[in-house]
Amino acid sequence: MNNDRFKFRAWQNGRFLYGAYYRHEGDHYFYSSKSVCVDEETGTFENQITRFQVLPENIMQCTGLKDKGGALIHEGDLLRIPEVSNYEKDTFNCFEVFFHNGDCSGQNVGFVMNRMHTQGHSAGGQGYRFIPSVLAEFEIIGNIHETPHLLKATS
Repeated sequence: MNNDRFKFRAWQNGRFLYGAYYRHEGDHYFYSSKSVCVDEETGTFENQITRFQVLPENIMQCTGLKDKGGALIHEGDLLRIPEVSNYEKDTFNCFEVFFHNGDCSGQNVGFVMNRMHTQGHSAGGQGYRFIPSVLAEFEIIGNIHETPHLLKATS
């Protein structure tokens, strides 16, 4: 069974941490583990677990879906349809992935990508459904933390 949709990442101190998300008494924590060599002669390794307190807005769940290149898509990722011409290199629509809880309309509960950010002289465009067959045409070009300039419309 594939549990990609239960993977998380957190933005902390200018980098992403990948691991387990945990909430305790209103605080948000992230656990990350790595193997560390404790005895070079015997080649003995042990897992070292680190706990970080993180801001809830910096925690991003994996959607369980992949882009055109096979990369897992997380909340906060920015997607686009790959360019096929030089014109499309700087002129495109960038879509932000986020979780919508239906708070306004009671519809579209789940992951969506209808926040469109126009780059270059793009005339806008349409929204796309957040389903595997559609996402197989898109590529991840950044995220809201490392490439925030893509969130601003340009012309």
